[in-house]
Amino acid sequence: MEVLLVEDDPVIGKSLQRGLQESGHGCVWVRSGEEGLDQGVTQRYEVIVLDLMLPVMGGLDVLNSLRNKGILTPVVILTALGTVDERVEGLRNGADD
Repeated sequence: MEVLLVEDDPVIGKSLQRGLQESGHGCVWVRSGEEGLDQGVTQRYEVIVLDLMLPVMGGLDVLNSLRNKGILTPVVILTALGTVDERVEGLRNGADD
């Protein structure tokens, strides 16, 4: 499986990328919402793991832009935010989990 990981935190990003690769998956790790949007539009991935709390262009903006461009790749939101409202907002904006 080819995974796009959009995560600005170097410790979390490196750990997730390593874990995915050790599990036999390809993983492209980008560190900004802008890079995530560009990769999500120009490359094909089976899943996108998307942090919500990104500088400049947040995860929900990335998600909305992908969906508005017709990109239907499944998106799993990764976040430290945990309220029910925040989770519902992500799902309403097109996240798959």
